[in-house]
Amino acid sequence: MTKRVNSNSDSEQEESNKKAKLYIEAIEKAEKEEFDEIKDTKEEKKDDDLEIIEIKKKKDKTEKEKMIIGETYNYNDPQLKRERIECRRILKKINDSDPEEEEKREEFFKKLFKKFGKQSYIEPPFRCDYGSNISIGDRCSINFNLTILDCTYVTIGNNCLFGPDCKIIAVTHPLVEREFEKELTLPVKIGNDCFIGAGTIILPGVTIGDKVVIGAGSVISTNIESNSIVSGNPAKKS
Repeated sequence: MTKRVNSNSDSEQEESNKKAKLYIEAIEKAEKEEFDEIKDTKEEKKDDDLEIIEIKKKKDKTEKEKMIIGETYNYNDPQLKRERIECRRILKKINDSDPEEEEKREEFFKKLFKKFGKQSYIEPPFRCDYGSNISIGDRCSINFNLTILDCTYVTIGNNCLFGPDCKIIAVTHPLVEREFEKELTLPVKIGNDCFIGAGTIILPGVTIGDKVVIGAGSVISTNIESNSIVSGNPAKKS
């Protein structure tokens, strides 16, 4: 007696394999689209100082260019508003990501920042205004709740450690005119091998040298020399 082949089982298995393949393809497509939707609007990356010199030569500047070089600008300019919204969309993906998705967050940071160095790590949540004005060196470790108001360039060197709840502020308001919707910027630079204690606030225009230790809760309003240990409000050498 001839044994009948169960064609229904074979057909069901084939259909199941097709569905599994389509499911995997859909996931891969969704992940690709998620990264593609991050608009890498940054042009070829230039040295910050060189870029500022080039912008200053222009007669007619956009509000964004005024913002970068420290001239009074309107923060409600449509282009700036669009860029802040796009930044917040990316930040939401970073801050809502699964704790195990380190590689995914790293890719987002590389898209968001002007530079994100090798073996650097930022613990979510993280907040910034634009992202495109931030440069972070290699082997930096940044704890929870770092906020960077990067309305102009904010540069962090290599091998820097940040405690939780730190803030870097590169923007202020005109103190004399006090005009509505107007702001001014001053860049912030942090050298190599620095330790920034928890809750530190770094104000506009500050340059911090190499191998600097800043005590927790300090407010940095003036430049700090290399190889210094400072703390307090305002921060002073220990």
